[in-house]
Amino acid sequence: MARRHDVDADDIDLEEGELDTNDLEAAGCVVCALGARRLRLPIAPQAQLPASGAPVHSVTALVADAHILQRENQELRTQYELVSAHNAGLATHASVLHDRNLAILHRAREGYRAGMIRLEQLQAAQDQIADYAAQLARASATPPPSAVPLARLFAAQGERDDARAERDDLRVDLAAAQAALKRARTPPKLNVIGCGSFDALAERDRVTRVLVVAEQERDGALGMRDQARRISTALRRERDAAVTERDQARQAVAALEQRRDAAVAERDQARLALTAQRQQRALVDEELRVTRTTTFGAPTPLLVAHAEELRRGATRIHELEESVATATTHRVAAESEMARAQAGALGAASRAAQYRAGWMSVRRSSQQRREAVGAQVYRLSVRVVELEKGRDLAIRERDERAVAWRRMLRDARRGRELAQRVRDELADRLAGVVMGVGGHIDTGGLISRLEATFTAEIDAAPP
Repeated sequence: MARRHDVDADDIDLEEGELDTNDLEAAGCVVCALGARRLRLPIAPQAQLPASGAPVHSVTALVADAHILQRENQELRTQYELVSAHNAGLATHASVLHDRNLAILHRAREGYRAGMIRLEQLQAAQDQIADYAAQLARASATPPPSAVPLARLFAAQGERDDARAERDDLRVDLAAAQAALKRARTPPKLNVIGCGSFDALAERDRVTRVLVVAEQERDGALGMRDQARRISTALRRERDAAVTERDQARQAVAALEQRRDAAVAERDQARLALTAQRQQRALVDEELRVTRTTTFGAPTPLLVAHAEELRRGATRIHELEESVATATTHRVAAESEMARAQAGALGAASRAAQYRAGWMSVRRSSQQRREAVGAQVYRLSVRVVELEKGRDLAIRERDERAVAWRRMLRDARRGRELAQRVRDELADRLAGVVMGVGGHIDTGGLISRLEATFTAEIDAAPP
């Protein structure tokens, strides 16, 4: 019998006392159950041999019986040689099948270990998917960006636009007040008109108060602007954090998809390997069946061990199939978790789209408000230009009136000086005439009474 020295007996996993004589029977042995036949002894010989010391009645009959016995011995020897040859061939074929079964068993063990490793990886991926699902659940439990933060953002942007518009109005008022204050602080060119100077002082005080109020309102508007900026910065940070979480979720989903594809590829490879093993097992069974039908000898213990090993291999293959089914179940669960994660990612994308749409609407509304404020600023600028033109015209008219009043004042001073000279001359002549006739006259008191009367008439005259 041929024996393979490169096969380790530990790989067969046989235990002592596992093989029994009943394994050679049809009830206990698979080979016998499938049609193995035992060696049958020939029929009892027909020759009658005489007893020792008995007389021989016929030499011819004795020679014929000897020939018959020699022929039966030759048949038995031929049958023995045929059975020995068949047993040697069967042992050789069983050794080859045993080696092939060992190779299949090693591959099955490697596949089983690889399947268990992939199962552990799949379990780890499932745990990671559960963590991502929990994170998505926590993220979905938190108020979405399109709810409270988006409303806060819209309100803050509206307040910011209102504050900007109010700031622009305050700037215009402040510029107008500063211009009025500058005009009011310029010293009057005519000190004679006391009423105009009082009005200018009152106007300056009023403009100063308006300027203080405008500065206070400007400080309040700046504070509101800073608060709106802080709120906008916080909302932008929340938006960036949400975008970062969305990107992380997408990366995690991509990694899970890659792992899923790898697991599917390994599953397909395992299925292909199992299919190949089943085909090889079918071929081995067919070869064993052919060998059993062509063999007349009794099965050897190695053949029985080979059959037992084949049974164990079939059992392990079924276990591997169950492991593959379990891995497939876990894969389906992981795919469902991944689909749920993708649904969460789609929800986050939809919320981001809503946030983007709200942001665009806010930008459009702020652009419209900015355009309206620009139009109002343009109208105010035109109005300021018109007011400046009116102011320049009023200043020019005032200068012209001042020049006319100066001219009239200069003429009045000259007339007054001339009148004083005429008065003094008339007073001297009158005093000379009165003194010529020996009289006396008080010209100073007369002049004082005349000036008082003239002043009273001027004051009583309407303006």
